Amino acid sequence: MQKVTKISEKRRDFGFEEVSLEEHRHRVGTLFNSVSNNYDLMNDLMSLGLHRYWKNTFVQRINPKPEMRILDIAAGTGDISIQILERLRKLQNYRGPLHPITACDPSLSMIEQCRNRAIDKGCLNAFSYVVAPAENLPFNPRCFDLVAISFGLRNVSDRQKAIRNFLQSLDFGGRFMCLEFSPAVWKVIEPLYEVYSMRVIPWLGQMITNDGDAYRYLAESIRKFPAPEILAEELEEQGFQNITWRSLSGGIVNIHSAWRT
Repeated sequence: MQKVTKISEKRRDFGFEEVSLEEHRHRVGTLFNSVSNNYDLMNDLMSLGLHRYWKNTFVQRINPKPEMRILDIAAGTGDISIQILERLRKLQNYRGPLHPITACDPSLSMIEQCRNRAIDKGCLNAFSYVVAPAENLPFNPRCFDLVAISFGLRNVSDRQKAIRNFLQSLDFGGRFMCLEFSPAVWKVIEPLYEVYSMRVIPWLGQMITNDGDAYRYLAESIRKFPAPEILAEELEEQGFQNITWRSLSGGIVNIHSAWRT
């Protein structure tokens, strides 16, 4: 089992560096504002296109229905929100979602990218757009049937507070779904994965975005994120039940599922 190092309530891991809670929030915000214009391109390059398979599998597991009230946390450029809408549109006798999908992200630049993508696809009004961090969601209790977060939980400054917010935002019988990288990769691929993620990805980030440090942080943040069984314990501690996870691509990513009963 992964060993978790306890740090002060006012200190947080920013990659391999320990910083104050406020400094963590500031740095994460600055980082994503700086990479938003090249975010989708870098996702393709870093994952060799695998992120499309991971996200498609994630949305399949969500299995959205038109009547669901859906919150997409750390929505970024809108990949998951748009995929959910496209999956809904494939349903027989589909007449549109009964509720707009809520795309929420702490970065205004990311939300602007999300809106631009929605405009390009002709589905601007299928979404509502909210700029807010996961720890301070501006929603009433029990107003969603699904809360989803894709590759965003490890960047949250206060994960326990965010998880409590997710639970409170869900109606009874609602589901939390999380797609996230994991430090618990298969041993057979670990040496290659270590070199690629810690050396090649920062180099790509420097070449494409002129910000290698941002992508060095993203690689380091994976190592500091809890293994799936530990994240399951954190979800349970905050009140979630029926918690499961599924590993993809040799444990590089996991899909986590939990319910509010």
